Amino acid sequence: VRDNKGGASTDDMIFTVGNSAPNAVATGGGIYNNGDEVPLGGQVSDYDGDVLLCEWWEGSVMLASDSVSAILGGTPVELPVHSLYPALGDHTCTLKVSDGINAPVLSDIVLSVVDSTAPTLAPVSNKSILWPPNGKMVCIVIKANASDDMGGPVTLSAVVSSNEAQRGLWKGDACPDWTKPVINQKTGKIALKLRAERACRGNGRVYTIVITAIDVSGNSSQAQVKILVPHDRGKRR
Repeated sequence: VRDNKGGASTDDMIFTVGNSAPNAVATGGGIYNNGDEVPLGGQVSDYDGDVLLCEWWEGSVMLASDSVSAILGGTPVELPVHSLYPALGDHTCTLKVSDGINAPVLSDIVLSVVDSTAPTLAPVSNKSILWPPNGKMVCIVIKANASDDMGGPVTLSAVVSSNEAQRGLWKGDACPDWTKPVINQKTGKIALKLRAERACRGNGRVYTIVITAIDVSGNSSQAQVKILVPHDRGKRR
């Protein structure tokens, strides 16, 4: 630096052009049904245009890795998409990006895999018609044939009803007309007793057993089993 009187002064400055750390944003977070494909992706950039090592991790397990050439000046680059099929539950996946010079840059996504499929249910009874209508209790066994797509346990319940009143059909009418269903949750069998009777002036009695199946995720399905006590055998010729 010089002034107008002939004076001068100097000084030195040392500067270093450093390497910039990369940038990373991961994508793929959200809520997915069991069995859905989860696309792990995102964008990265690096001002210096370095080759970036991109790794996907869940905890201590590496899920995938790629080498991506960044664009000088920091223009974003799309990452290759990796398909993931995680188990039920919550997951945190981390994108780790390194240029080999700076400390790795991390970007997390959180995803949840849920079970939203109701269990299958196709009940079959050992008897569908009760005859004769002699007022006796008849043993009924229903196979629920319930299953869950996840292979987990299914909890069964059953409720019985009738289209006719249990009391007052005639003098000396016996009651109750059914027993509480006994359910073997392991075998999926439902056992109960139904009374083989019907109103004399009706069109026959119909018992309805409503069966409900619930899986461990709370999804449920229902099916009905109907058992008939006919009024008579039909018209004779």
